[in-house]
Amino acid sequence: MSSSMPPDGKKYATILDPKPTKCIVFVEEQENRNVPPDNFINDGNIGLRAYPSTDWGDLPAQRHKGAGITFADGHVEFYKWRVPIKLARGRPATTDELPDLRRLQQGLPGYPDN
Repeated sequence: MSSSMPPDGKKYATILDPKPTKCIVFVEEQENRNVPPDNFINDGNIGLRAYPSTDWGDLPAQRHKGAGITFADGHVEFYKWRVPIKLARGRPATTDELPDLRRLQQGLPGYPDN
């Protein structure tokens, strides 16, 4: 039995927008076990909104004032947030939070200059 890739398989080098070194694969999601029914880890994906949206979907984690982010090229970074992110998802980012949201959006398709 062959163990080759299926015909529609693609190499990470074919990822163009954004390039693999910027393309987000996983983001730690914020947990909020104390406020049912709005528990934040709700569906297995982070639910980020693409640029130019200013809305948070789900929230990234704030453990140690940041979150672990993995990228398509295999590297991992710890994004330290400039300000604590207000624990309310599905809302516009505050003026202070917007730089952190934009930093995450750079890892999604459609960000200018990706």
